[in-house]
Amino acid sequence: MRIAYQVFYLPIFFSFFFFLSFFFFLSIVSQNCGSKRFPDWIENPYKEFKSSEFIVGVGVGYDKDGADNSARADIIKQIQVKIKETFEEKSVLEKYQGTEKSGEYATRKMEGKIEGILEGVIIKERFLDKKSGIWYSLAVLDVGKFSREKIKKISQIEGDILLNIRKTEEYMANSEKIDTSKIIENLSKIDIGIQNMRKEISTLELFGKSYSSIVERKFSELIDELSNISIKISGGNRYFSSPLTIISLDAEVKFQEKPVAWMPLEAQIKGVFGETKIKIITNENGKSRISEKVFAIPGENPIIIKTSTPYIRASKMERLKFDSATVFVESKYDLLKNEISRCLNSANLKIEQKEDNAKLKVIADISKNPVYQGKDFKGNPIYISEIAIKISIISKDGIASENQFYGKGIGQNIDESEKKALEQAIKSMCQPTAIDYKSIKN
Repeated sequence: MRIAYQVFYLPIFFSFFFFLSFFFFLSIVSQNCGSKRFPDWIENPYKEFKSSEFIVGVGVGYDKDGADNSARADIIKQIQVKIKETFEEKSVLEKYQGTEKSGEYATRKMEGKIEGILEGVIIKERFLDKKSGIWYSLAVLDVGKFSREKIKKISQIEGDILLNIRKTEEYMANSEKIDTSKIIENLSKIDIGIQNMRKEISTLELFGKSYSSIVERKFSELIDELSNISIKISGGNRYFSSPLTIISLDAEVKFQEKPVAWMPLEAQIKGVFGETKIKIITNENGKSRISEKVFAIPGENPIIIKTSTPYIRASKMERLKFDSATVFVESKYDLLKNEISRCLNSANLKIEQKEDNAKLKVIADISKNPVYQGKDFKGNPIYISEIAIKISIISKDGIASENQFYGKGIGQNIDESEKKALEQAIKSMCQPTAIDYKSIKN
């Protein structure tokens, strides 16, 4: 009976073992088949690409565009990591050499060029997981190809720059007179080209590549040559018996004895109430006249005439001399009279208490303009005021000049806003001392 019992259960044992083995086999096959649903590049994007020659990114999204953008962003992220590592190493080296710079600034500067790399990125493959509806994209940047294309582009830009430099040099050498507007137009084109070239080179440098160009040195040499422009001052007086007067001078601009036409110039002279700036422009023969009323600081007071245009830097100084004078100050505001008297004293002008004894008369007035009344974002009251100080200077020989100084102030009441506005207006006229602003209320 025992033998029959064992024989009866033996087939059942083997059947159960076979069932377990078959189930295990099915589970392995199912797992293997499931993993094959996804391409290898999703888990191992560098499997078919050398990391020294390519930068590869994988992106995920709910549509093709989302996955593509995600893959491109993955490439950008990898480049950012490389930049950070590069500058960290460079920072350590600079610190060791005692030439430490701002690595953070340099990193930001380089990262600003990263977007230019995206033009070299291609979407190599896409995959849609039909079960989840998720898209996967494989983006690839061929570093070698990208670098070669960048170098080609840089070379083309460099050629255009050199051509413009040569044209400018030929124009300056062969023209009987120099047209400033034409020169500035050419120089502007060259400068824009250099900026574009720098941008392309900095992108190239992200991959450890370099490009040596001579155009910046050539451009600098051209600018240096243009700095040989001469400004000649002639005519008029160099001595004036009053600080309030009319100066009249002739200016002539030349380059290698050739007249420079339409050149903007600016004459600067120190005035009692701030620097006086006179803007003029040469005619077709390179000549211009400076004629302006000034209230100049007494004593030896240089007038500086300089070019006021980009790229071309030239200047000429002439020494003028102005006598001092007695001044009578008139204003209904004692505060303003005191501040103006202080300004005049600091300019070595004597304040006269009687108008008949004064050579010059200064009349000052204040105008107030409430600009805004309301509340700030916290609900607090807010006031904004504007104040203008008008100063008229009159001489006994009939010369008159006028200056205006403006200030804007903000406060929680009208008095505070006017106080700050007046302070700003006086500061633009001359540096104020500690004063009582309550008097402007009347």
